[in-house]
Amino acid sequence: MTPKEELPSVLESYLEKHQYSLFFSLAPHNRFMVKNDYHLLLSTSFSTLEKHCMNESYDVRGAVLLAKLVSQDRGWKKDYGLRPFHFKRVAIKHYEELDGLKIWYGFQRLLKYMAEQLENAEIEGFFINDQDVFNKDGLQCTNLAREIKQAKSDVKPTNIWNLLPSTDIETDSDD
Repeated sequence: MTPKEELPSVLESYLEKHQYSLFFSLAPHNRFMVKNDYHLLLSTSFSTLEKHCMNESYDVRGAVLLAKLVSQDRGWKKDYGLRPFHFKRVAIKHYEELDGLKIWYGFQRLLKYMAEQLENAEIEGFFINDQDVFNKDGLQCTNLAREIKQAKSDVKPTNIWNLLPSTDIETDSDD
């Protein structure tokens, strides 16, 4: 696990106060039943840490949401398996650099960090040392990094509304 001292200060203080992210599992997954050591299972709820971190900073959360919007528009989940939690993990890793930036600039910086990690053919797990949460072959990572860099230069604040899914909501009118 990543030492507490290496976590962003917002998570470090959260863990000191709450300690909600670590728990023992009373219902082990079936794959552990054959080992006879399932009573020793310890689980960590990364989603709890992610949620707390995203709720602490409007700007970081906004940057992640913009990245998710661009990812959906560009089809990165379908084409590469890139999911929203990948953006969250990279945002948490760079939380102190992103916090305080306006949403647009945080979004641009987040895409830069994503592309840099993908150029190394991975997205680091961050919470668990030496674990990659996104590890594809080098060509896929290179292609995705290139697409992210392209999106970073293509997407402008003036055209972000075009990325929102259209909703064909009929309104009742009293004509």
